[in-house]
Amino acid sequence: MPELLALLDQLLAHYEQGGQAVYVHCWGGRGRAGVVGACLLSLLQPGLDAPAVLEAVQSAYDSRSGAGAMPSPLKRSPQTEGQRSFVRSFVSAVRASRRYLNDLEMSDAGGMPRGYL
Repeated sequence: MPELLALLDQLLAHYEQGGQAVYVHCWGGRGRAGVVGACLLSLLQPGLDAPAVLEAVQSAYDSRSGAGAMPSPLKRSPQTEGQRSFVRSFVSAVRASRRYLNDLEMSDAGGMPRGYL
């Protein structure tokens, strides 16, 4: 996990400094690459929930040349249920962290935190 967080931090810094597209790939291009892409997307688009993040990654994976000719076990990105479960947990943790930070801001400003009601 620390390696993933370090990589995501580097990718976010790249975008914050005006960087263009990043190509993420692993040996097969669907498992680990899908996990990294999904986690990065959840940070760049915080309004997306886990199903929307996974759908967006799958849609992008399906759009590549030759996607329809892949054998069934290779048609998912992230590829395994364990990887998809990791993404769901990551997105949930990111969203909870953002709510917590929002609550702190509201509390520091003397208002009632949004998560309270």
